[in-house]
Amino acid sequence: MANIVISGCGNIGSRLLQSVSNIDDPDIGTLDIYGIDPFQSSLDMSTERFHQENKGGHNLHMSIENSDLPSETDLLIVSVDAANRLAALTAVLEHCKPKAIILEKILFNKFEEFDTVQTILDELGVPCWVNCSRNIWPGYQSLKETLNGKPVKSYIVSGSDWGLGCNAIHFIAALEYVAGDTVTSLEMDQDTALIRKSKRAGYKEVTGTLRGITASGGTISLSSLPVEGQAISVVLEAGDDSYEIAEGKTIALNGGDKDPFPMLYTSQLTAPLVKILKEGQSDLPSYTQSVHQHKILFKALNDVFYGVGNSEVQCPVT
Repeated sequence: MANIVISGCGNIGSRLLQSVSNIDDPDIGTLDIYGIDPFQSSLDMSTERFHQENKGGHNLHMSIENSDLPSETDLLIVSVDAANRLAALTAVLEHCKPKAIILEKILFNKFEEFDTVQTILDELGVPCWVNCSRNIWPGYQSLKETLNGKPVKSYIVSGSDWGLGCNAIHFIAALEYVAGDTVTSLEMDQDTALIRKSKRAGYKEVTGTLRGITASGGTISLSSLPVEGQAISVVLEAGDDSYEIAEGKTIALNGGDKDPFPMLYTSQLTAPLVKILKEGQSDLPSYTQSVHQHKILFKALNDVFYGVGNSEVQCPVT
């Protein structure tokens, strides 16, 4: 019987459990699903959300102890906060060897932890992806097919206070995915940057604009505005075409008719998880790709958090 382990059963982890609970595939069959979290309240919330769905009739095992895990798992998902992710990963690996891994973003806060985990993954010899899920949204997958390798000249994201520190990594990953390109540098606009405490204790958030370039010479601009009422908009220019995207709603080519642009919530990632279990493949960014994306982002953010020249110190976002 196949099994899945989820370490971290807070809000995001509980939604991932819902995605897992809806796996209903005859080739996979009934799953043993293990949830690990140090807080009983998180386990209780996740258990409730799991049983609201569970269309696959799977077996749920919840515990505060990693020692209750099986010796092997088909998929390990680590969804704790960034400061505790390395510790959570190593704690699971003391008891359970995975065949594949998904790590939640933000990956880590400390630069040296990226290399530590790369060494762990090399020793395990298993694939690892990072849950920047726009790559597996139907809207972005369709856009990638439409572009078909056409160079992206510009990519502009703007909206009201959408959590630049926490969520910019999603848009960086999405651009690299649809364009088949790499973001090579980012810089935070010092004049517009406003730092505040995050809603998650011990972390920081920021509004303002990140600007950068890609390997092919395209530009990227990500603006989280300190105002209310402006929905996130994405404008992508490739060749002579301009695509205006309202995520989860519509996409319009050159100001013309609007077509659907579907998204997936964390609780709706069932099909991508099935693809990993059955094929060992995913359109999520690989660990190596995501580490590059994180480091580019962290250096730009740390110039604001700590001043220019302190780019490789701990980045306080999650």
